[in-house]
Amino acid sequence: FMTVLKSNALRVMSFNVQLDVSVPERIDAVRAEIEQYEPDLLGLQEDSGDWNNAFSLNGYVPYVDPALKGRTECDGIYVKKGLQVLEYGFKKLADGKEQKVALTYEDVTAEGSRYRLSAEELAALEITSEKDLYERKSCTGYKGKVLNVACTCGHRMTYVLLKVGVYHVLYVNLHLQHRSQNADYGARYDAMMKIRNFARMKEFDMAEREIDRILKNYPCTKVIITGDFNDLVGSPIYQYACERYNDSRMIAGQIEGTDN
Repeated sequence: FMTVLKSNALRVMSFNVQLDVSVPERIDAVRAEIEQYEPDLLGLQEDSGDWNNAFSLNGYVPYVDPALKGRTECDGIYVKKGLQVLEYGFKKLADGKEQKVALTYEDVTAEGSRYRLSAEELAALEITSEKDLYERKSCTGYKGKVLNVACTCGHRMTYVLLKVGVYHVLYVNLHLQHRSQNADYGARYDAMMKIRNFARMKEFDMAEREIDRILKNYPCTKVIITGDFNDLVGSPIYQYACERYNDSRMIAGQIEGTDN
């Protein structure tokens, strides 16, 4: 997603690398794919601390939260050398006392909340406190299948603010809550899909607040957002994002496939 930048000055790429660092040939293949397109800005998802330690990209400056280690996802940004970076930062898209998930118990229960669940939906998901929103609590589901009921873990965003010619450009890379739409949740399915949609909306809202904070100092900045939204064109989170941003693929006329 982007606000329209009437220039061909930047080539932007998004890539979910799926954490795995066990096969060196795969890292080499990812690097070759990126080098083929030579993006000016590259946003990765599922790039763990281990991945970024094993991965290198000549001609780029990595912006990866140094506090994240091991298999923790970083959602880093790589900027082609020579581009002028004015500011950068990292933010976990999480709220509440534990800072583990985006949604809080108040979000899903308060009258008037845009993320409110019904009493029936709360009961179906066995949510009675904030703790139930961040624990990977197992229960027996449809046909005896063991489910992770809440599983709405918070993801992250990384941003860089650049000066490109006469423009200020804010590039945001993020990864929104996964959906697991193919899982069979039986009677819980609709409630599970609803809370995961709400989780992605809350994460996007938190990212927007960070974007708005930056735009107060740079009001005419062009905004580019890439990431793994874990959903399709026309989905609730896609429509939600399109209320403020343009889908650059639609502008380019390339509309086949999923919107990840």
